[in-house]
Amino acid sequence: MPELKFAVLGPVRAWRGETELSLGARQQRAVLAMLLLAEGRQVTLDALINGLWDDEPPLSATGTVRTYVSRLRRGLEAAGGDSAAAAIESRGTGYFIPASAGTLDLDVFQQMVVDAQALKSGSLAEKAQAASLLRDALWLGQGEPLADLPGPYARSQRARITELRLAATEERLALEIELGAHVASAAELQALLAEYPMRERICELLMLALYRSGRQVDALTVFDNTRRLLADEFGVEPALPLRDMHQRILQTDAGLIRTPPQQLPSQKSLGAAPAGPAATPSRPMSTAPAQLPADLPVFAGRSREFARLDALLDDGGKCATVTVVAIDGMAGMGKTALAVHWAYRVADRLPDGQLYVNLRGFDPQAPVTAGEALRGFLEALGVVPDHIPDDLDAQASLYRSTLRGRRVLVLLDNARDMAQVRPLLPASPGCLVIVTSRNRLLGLITAHGASSVTLEALPAKEARQMLAARVGATRLTADPRALTEIIDRCAGLPLAIAVVAARATVYEDLPLSDIARALGDTATRLDALSTDDPAADVRGVFSWSYRRLTEPARRLFRLLSVHCGPDVSRNAAASLAGLPRIEVQPLLAELMSARLLTEHRPGRLTWHDLTSIYAAELSAADDNPEDRHAALRRLLDYYLHTSHRACCLLRPNFAVPHPDTAQPGATPEELDDDRQAMLWFDAECQVLQAAVRHAVQHGFRAQARLLALTLQPYRQRQGRRARCLLTTR
Repeated sequence: MPELKFAVLGPVRAWRGETELSLGARQQRAVLAMLLLAEGRQVTLDALINGLWDDEPPLSATGTVRTYVSRLRRGLEAAGGDSAAAAIESRGTGYFIPASAGTLDLDVFQQMVVDAQALKSGSLAEKAQAASLLRDALWLGQGEPLADLPGPYARSQRARITELRLAATEERLALEIELGAHVASAAELQALLAEYPMRERICELLMLALYRSGRQVDALTVFDNTRRLLADEFGVEPALPLRDMHQRILQTDAGLIRTPPQQLPSQKSLGAAPAGPAATPSRPMSTAPAQLPADLPVFAGRSREFARLDALLDDGGKCATVTVVAIDGMAGMGKTALAVHWAYRVADRLPDGQLYVNLRGFDPQAPVTAGEALRGFLEALGVVPDHIPDDLDAQASLYRSTLRGRRVLVLLDNARDMAQVRPLLPASPGCLVIVTSRNRLLGLITAHGASSVTLEALPAKEARQMLAARVGATRLTADPRALTEIIDRCAGLPLAIAVVAARATVYEDLPLSDIARALGDTATRLDALSTDDPAADVRGVFSWSYRRLTEPARRLFRLLSVHCGPDVSRNAAASLAGLPRIEVQPLLAELMSARLLTEHRPGRLTWHDLTSIYAAELSAADDNPEDRHAALRRLLDYYLHTSHRACCLLRPNFAVPHPDTAQPGATPEELDDDRQAMLWFDAECQVLQAAVRHAVQHGFRAQARLLALTLQPYRQRQGRRARCLLTTR
């Protein structure tokens, strides 16, 4: 007969074999928790009553508890027949669950921690095994221990179990830092310290991880913040181990930096599924992964996007089908940060775990294949590696079967195309899939009913919120003019704002006006937004998209930097590139797919300010001046000849000279009547005004005067004579 299995590390749950059992209301589950955590000992009726109610239990408390026990007995034996009746036994005035009645996830957790403790002082391989055991022990948790259970007993046990898990987390991170994973550990420790700001062991480990990552100043800053917090809250100094770590970092103690030997196990092996019987795939509570990367402790903004995302989860977040959400946007727009932050907000609604993979669709490294991602997911779900087939379709089928009946959150980050994503989609109702990509994955929307959320530049108000969360509101209000200039020059790009915030945080005495001045020159703005981390460098993340383009698309992207207006039509882009319109269409589609261009209205393409600066840098480096000059001449000829044609259609008797013959490659519009002329002028009005100024700046004065003249009939038709006269000066 299948054995019983119990879970208390998250919501209290029970299974007989693979079948989950109904445990009733919250107080009834609280009674079961008290019996389970008694470890086979008797729990008296009075103890059960006191554990459920704080001060004054109801008069019916005795009868209520006995009813709960009776219902629990029936629930636990529902799938097991009469022989399961001994799951809860009576003894004197109380009850107990025999130790042999089933497996408790907390017992599995504690045994794995004990096993890890026995290994942590051994060889390098034993340390790696200890770290792996601790990681898998922590994977057993499915959210808050004893989630939602009422009563003083549940509160005290929740605190105890949370402390056990936190201590195991600290031990695991200490081992992984020792094994060389200090960079990844630092990110996790920063999130932990934000949650437990006065836990000195976390502070000590974070300082060590930062110091080993070459971030001595950051490590010392962590100590100063913790010491200040302890002094303000309790009037005490940090304990000796933390003070000792601070002193050793101040002295640049070389003993704190140790290079792991060559036989160091890979980071993958540190998180591999354990091989012991304590974590066999058949045990539901041991196969709930928690792979989400660390959340940003200072996330701010995106209120509109969060409202839309929250609305996608109906019925209190319990998905009746597989819910797929596609988050797209250009590089640096904060897709991953948004997805991870929202995933943490809704993770407790999907109690069977979270899967995460960075598909590296636009990274410098090779993209992760669907097969590689599936193998990682299956191992995380407890499938023995030797049982994973090599064929992609077979892997996908096993993956869907493994998730059957489970409610899991799957975050597929930085996807390039549908070939990466499609095999990773679960089939079980109740799962939530979040996909981030620079591409707009239309296949997800059309074939899988995905909801699409496109990230645009942050509005000024939310950009201020983001800076304030990272730098502090007091410093920002000291120089409102510089703040406005910084926000304007970052153009709402979250990555750019984050870089500015980091610089302001590191250099606390640096005036905001100096930062604003560094961003003021477009020729050096991207230098001011550079970092030593390629993933956090604005120019770097743009380059990952650029390098994926074909050479013709790269050339078009560079030449777009000579364009003069706020947006460009497809036909104007064709003249700029000197290509037939039919040939420029796929190039524009390629640029839009890479999110270097956006079609903000049908037929009208625009770009981010910082993207335009990046294109200008590339063009200055890769295109000779003659090519740029010729491209601008073709573009002006397109606007001038089309505007002349439209002018003649609006006022046939208007005395306007005919422009010189258009340059080869310029293909003006063929307008047929005054209605088409007005529509074209309406669409290009702002661009044409900018084109007049641009032509003057680049020495095309004759074209500028003639283009301004051809605008007069349109202005007069619109009743804007004063503005028309201003344009012709």
